[in-house]
Amino acid sequence: MFIKTEAIVLRKTFYNDSDAILTLFSKKMGKISAYARGARKPRTMISSVAHPFIYGEFVLRGKPDIYSISSAEIIDSNYSIREDLKKLSYASYFLELCRSSIHEGMTNNRLFSLTVETLEKMNHEGCDLDKIKLAYEIKLLNFSGLKPEVSKCLKCGINNIEALTVFSIADGGVICRDCADERQKQGGIAVSKQFIHLIRYISEKDVDVICRTKINAGMVRHLDKIFELYIKYHMDIKSFKSLDFLKTIQ
Repeated sequence: MFIKTEAIVLRKTFYNDSDAILTLFSKKMGKISAYARGARKPRTMISSVAHPFIYGEFVLRGKPDIYSISSAEIIDSNYSIREDLKKLSYASYFLELCRSSIHEGMTNNRLFSLTVETLEKMNHEGCDLDKIKLAYEIKLLNFSGLKPEVSKCLKCGINNIEALTVFSIADGGVICRDCADERQKQGGIAVSKQFIHLIRYISEKDVDVICRTKINAGMVRHLDKIFELYIKYHMDIKSFKSLDFLKTIQ
């Protein structure tokens, strides 16, 4: 059985002296593992596509637990990402985050399109990396069923933005001043309406629009720290290796 699908290479794992196992995020089948024969040999067809960040069209054969790559054609190599250490570090975090958020064999076309668009933006046109990082984190949460509630109070449902004053990572969103108990006030994060407006804006707009929008750098960094904590808490992940490395070079 042969299947043709667009896919992004999320990870490459050495199998032996000549072959590798690729973790692919495919449009048709979601996250899958595929055996890449000859991936470690120079000048082979497979070796040219067997790299993280490659976006291509893959022909796979076999069954879900034993896919192998029959052929592949590069759509976009995203080569300039690998030439820039800072871009490489950010993009590696995006792939690690993507890999952690999706289950084997489950499709997520919105997240697939977001990842393709984000890598393309970084590779070809460029964008403020902190801004695109925040956008990827927020949108990934939205597309993975972990979206924080920022339209109304988690408890009473009031949607008056002036009354929404606490953001609770543990509870998963905003709480109004009247409903927040002492635990939530102490463990939560005081928020302003600008904070909430920015989360809503990033959730709704395309990556291209976000990259062209002037956003206060301090607010982006502040929000990003909060969303890093939110992601780790709700995905039950203590750390991301790529994120830890990113922080050492900033």
